[in-house]
Amino acid sequence: MLHSVKAKRVDVMWKLYSDMLECGIVGDVDTIGYLVQAFCMENNAAKGHELLLQILEAGRVPSNSVFNKLISAFCKSGNYAKVSALLHTMIAKNCSPDIHTYQEVIHGLCKRRMRHEALRIFNNLKDRGYFPDQVMYTTIIHGLCKMKWLGDARKFWFEMIQKGIIPNEHTYNALINGLWRTGNIEEAEKLYKNMCEIGYGETTVSYNMMINGLCSNGKLDVARVLFDQMTEKGIAPDIITYNSLIQGFCKKGKIPEGTYLFDQLLKQGLQPSTASYTCVN
Repeated sequence: MLHSVKAKRVDVMWKLYSDMLECGIVGDVDTIGYLVQAFCMENNAAKGHELLLQILEAGRVPSNSVFNKLISAFCKSGNYAKVSALLHTMIAKNCSPDIHTYQEVIHGLCKRRMRHEALRIFNNLKDRGYFPDQVMYTTIIHGLCKMKWLGDARKFWFEMIQKGIIPNEHTYNALINGLWRTGNIEEAEKLYKNMCEIGYGETTVSYNMMINGLCSNGKLDVARVLFDQMTEKGIAPDIITYNSLIQGFCKKGKIPEGTYLFDQLLKQGLQPSTASYTCVN
């Protein structure tokens, strides 16, 4: 069952469980844990939670990963009453929430734009003696930048560096994107340059972030230079790259440039999106 869950083959897992029942084999706490995870994969967290309560009443406590799966599922649906209840249940059952549990909660809160609650949980994590890692810092920085709370994002950026945690490409991209969103053009370009100097930035995702930021802030000439740089380095532009440039040029009234890029998009064999057509029509 474990391998079926890892492979996200819920159909195989249910077949195995059915075979177990037919053979009269009673599942242990791990088996029930796999069933809970399967329900979550099927977007039926309520059923998974019901099953969890049944095994807890029977005096059996599953691993943290089972709680984490349920917490993640309830975070996605915005059911934070259930998330809070699960956290309290974990603590009551001496199954303390770990760094991965908190990460799921913070990620969910940030996606729901619940900044204050995300910050409270993150600070509570540190108060409880946990040491946020690179992934956790990147999660909170990314969420705060998406909400344009750049001051808090910067604070955690410098805090992680002071603690000896080196930002990776995802952390850089998160903060740079936040800088673009808030119009901090010079700081965004400076941080991108720093990212490239230490060996990051040579990916389609990073180029897209910069090109979109430049286009959104009217710096079309610089964006075009980066686009040419991409192709020279053999980094393939995707539909996001083209859409950013097409939208940027068309909004500035430079329709011929936008149309040319649209034609190039087609020549590359990319499928235009609604945004692609909207700008050139």
